[in-house]
Amino acid sequence: LTFCRLCEAYPEDDRVSLKEAAAALVRETDPDLVDAAWISCGAEVQEALTPNGSEIGPQTLNRLLESRHGAWAEALVQALQRHFPGGLDEDYRRMLGMLRANLPKSYFWKGARFLLRKQVSVAPQGLSFEQTHSPRFLEVVMDFLAGSLALCSVDDEAALEGVVSLSEGFSAGEHGQLEVEILTIRGIRDPEYRVGDLTARLLRGPRPLSPYVKVTCSGASSSTSIRTTSKSGSAKFDEIVKLRLDSTLFDRCHVDVCVFDACGPQSVLRGDPLIGQATLEVTKNHFGTSTIQTLQLTRGGEKCHGTVELRAGVRARQDDYRILASARSQSLSEIAASLAAVLSQPKGVDALLRSRPSLLAAAGCADDSALRRTLQAWVVRLSTEARGLAGSDDEAALDVMARLLRSAQQIVVMCVGEACNADDIRALTVNWIRNLFQLCAGIQGLPPRLNEARLQRLLDVTQSSVADPRQRLADMGITLPGSLPEETVAVIVDRLLEAFRSGEEEMFTGERIVDPSGGVTLQLGAVILADRQGKRPHAFLYDLASIRQWQSQGGAEPSTRQAITSRNIIPLTLTT
Repeated sequence: LTFCRLCEAYPEDDRVSLKEAAAALVRETDPDLVDAAWISCGAEVQEALTPNGSEIGPQTLNRLLESRHGAWAEALVQALQRHFPGGLDEDYRRMLGMLRANLPKSYFWKGARFLLRKQVSVAPQGLSFEQTHSPRFLEVVMDFLAGSLALCSVDDEAALEGVVSLSEGFSAGEHGQLEVEILTIRGIRDPEYRVGDLTARLLRGPRPLSPYVKVTCSGASSSTSIRTTSKSGSAKFDEIVKLRLDSTLFDRCHVDVCVFDACGPQSVLRGDPLIGQATLEVTKNHFGTSTIQTLQLTRGGEKCHGTVELRAGVRARQDDYRILASARSQSLSEIAASLAAVLSQPKGVDALLRSRPSLLAAAGCADDSALRRTLQAWVVRLSTEARGLAGSDDEAALDVMARLLRSAQQIVVMCVGEACNADDIRALTVNWIRNLFQLCAGIQGLPPRLNEARLQRLLDVTQSSVADPRQRLADMGITLPGSLPEETVAVIVDRLLEAFRSGEEEMFTGERIVDPSGGVTLQLGAVILADRQGKRPHAFLYDLASIRQWQSQGGAEPSTRQAITSRNIIPLTLTT
């Protein structure tokens, strides 16, 4: 992030020099100060820093914050007075000083950015000045600022107002629902004939059709209100019908769409005559987007009874939002299912785009339509994987979620290209996740609490230097047991690549672990040992027969002298 911000500030400077300057700044500076500086800069990073990028250091950032505080102090006092009414002018100056002294720098400047908006919809809004004296006031403020959209550009008011709960306009219900929006019917003509219709027409004369649309799925039905057609047989509906679903995670569902002509009192005895019908197939490929479809209405095998324009989508449950808001205490399988349900809604891809960190949004994408397609494909994959994880514990779900997270990191790379290294990609991905969960809660909601240890573990699993570790193993001529966790597979692949780059020789046989062509010809065994600090496990490679004999004779792991059992040794099976 620091490197990218320096690139924004000094577009003419050499990128290698800026990379070195960014690395030095991060190495020598308190991370909270770095975060605070970039938050305070907002979109004006070029104007806020020194003219020379090589002069940037911790003191530069401190001077920047002091300058910002001097320029904004009076406006912040007025903002506090506006949102916490009831005190005197001097009370708010003391309050600003108290917040600056007690909040981490990044939290303070994040709060400053929020307060200086023209319209603020934040959790503390509406409190009186007296309530700010509560012992829990700082705790509540810090809780809110910990999960807010920290890097969102506050100067773009339109963008900020767009960051609202996903449920707005497509609100969550108690149960999952299928929603079908009937837009227009066109070119409909005479309904089916029933005995007595001719006599009725002779008595009352011709009349315009009074169509309505009935939608049925899995035994549940719902109908629109009645419209009157024009002379061309068209009518505009713009009406949503809702059907309850047992689950919003499915491959496909069939929806029967029937257009009837409302006959008034006659329908009590004989029902309303059918004008035409069609079948709508809602598949997982529709998840995350909203596409208008035109269906031909048929009756008795004839395809000339008009058309109906509509679009369909699933709607998440209220419980899905509650699960995401309390993600820390939920299982991975529950989080996956709820996130899939929320993102499968018609605005799902839009939500992913809106929750991008500002750096990614600013970087854009060479082909925005390609990015949307990629995100929509990711939503479909998430939905498929979530359905398979139902009822699984976290250990079983870890590998699947890690693969999805790795795909998300590849999308980040798609946005920023070569501008960021692996650590930058990781940080941007985490920021995107936090923003998305905050978006699901809504700006007015409390910041969702994530299970940080679990998120860290997922990120560790994705650290492999290749996108598909098992495919890379196959390319090297070896396979691993299918039940092996993805985390372990990634560690072994990275260890093999390290051995290949260094030309490393196996300890017992003296032969190269990976030959110069990149293939493996030795029958190897990988010793996997857990990290003592709970981080990514370590892999050690040996000739399989030799390490098994060594272990059977009571030998400890040769490199670390740590005790091992046969379970620590994983065979790498040659495929050629």
